[in-house]
Amino acid sequence: MSVVEGIRAFANTIEPVQSFFNKFLVAFIIFLMGLIMARIVAKFVTKILHEIELRKIVKKATKIDQPVDERVGTIVFYVLGTIVAFISLDYAGLGSPVLYITGAAFLFVIVAALFFAVKDFIPNMMGTYAIYRKEMFKVGDHLQVANVDGKVQEIGLVNTVLVHERDKLYIPNATVVKSKIVVKK
Repeated sequence: MSVVEGIRAFANTIEPVQSFFNKFLVAFIIFLMGLIMARIVAKFVTKILHEIELRKIVKKATKIDQPVDERVGTIVFYVLGTIVAFISLDYAGLGSPVLYITGAAFLFVIVAALFFAVKDFIPNMMGTYAIYRKEMFKVGDHLQVANVDGKVQEIGLVNTVLVHERDKLYIPNATVVKSKIVVKK
């Protein structure tokens, strides 16, 4: 065996390894670039939500001061990062059905969590809309609703605040709309 044949045999042996290494290197670069792009998009979303003052809107509606804009930006980053991870793994040749099943299960859990997070919020918002649209009552009226009576102190985005003697009662707006309401003048 000559030296040239030995080099050819070595080159033929290492070629699949080199191809495999190149795929993983490109997949890693795709992953890093995707994470950078995901971070940029997340910062952009956070900035837009900050500009529309989402934090103030949520604070006014729920009386809870939380950095909602930053949290939504973080969620956007993680969702995009997950998508980028799947794309880069698929490019590397690791896009097996197990990976897709795991991704689908993860996505299902996120959608279910979002559903349970807003399942009471949306009916209460619709209740607020109905209260204002039908002009059922206003701040200062005395109400009897859901076996509770009191003076309306506030009509919020998700609940109505009644004051009875010295107690504050928070009644969800969906309950207010579904219940029999007696407005005492």
